[in-house]
Amino acid sequence: DEFYHGLKDALKGLLKGKELTPFFTPRASITTIHAGAIPNMVPEAATADVDVRFPPGVKKEQIIDLANQVKEGVVNRNRAIDTSFTMAIEVKSSIDAIRVDHDNAACTSLATCIEAAGRGSGACEKPSFVKKTGTTFMNHIGSFFGCPVVTYGPGDPSLEHTPGERIAKAEFLQAIDVLEAFISRMAGH
Repeated sequence: DEFYHGLKDALKGLLKGKELTPFFTPRASITTIHAGAIPNMVPEAATADVDVRFPPGVKKEQIIDLANQVKEGVVNRNRAIDTSFTMAIEVKSSIDAIRVDHDNAACTSLATCIEAAGRGSGACEKPSFVKKTGTTFMNHIGSFFGCPVVTYGPGDPSLEHTPGERIAKAEFLQAIDVLEAFISRMAGH
């Protein structure tokens, strides 16, 4: 609890003085907690997974350094009470955020394929680009290969990873058509 709140406060200070939007605001979320098995007994140890999402321009090393600074503060405060107090941070995964120029060949080709599929189904809508936080294969592929990247999928992106996430069969089948057309277009066929 002390580490988590300290990290959240430190993340707020990371971009102090800059305009913060949902996409450009670093965030920390506790995703798992494991501790004791008896409700009225203080556990000997506890572990928690904390997912940190951070915007382009903030490097993963900055986040790791910040987390270690917060950890040292927590350890020092708690050792004043209990000299055996320890705490460790294990980075399970880290990758820098990526921001894509919508004018790259991958984005424009995909948008063309989405529009064409929409016209064919009678649901012609101009596709829009969504800024996403979190790790996707875009982060890995874009940084490793240094190439333009884009991601696409059917459904409402605001419902991803929620109990309301679902797509209709027609959306799924249309997405297959879009991706086939996109691959063909990018391959020059």
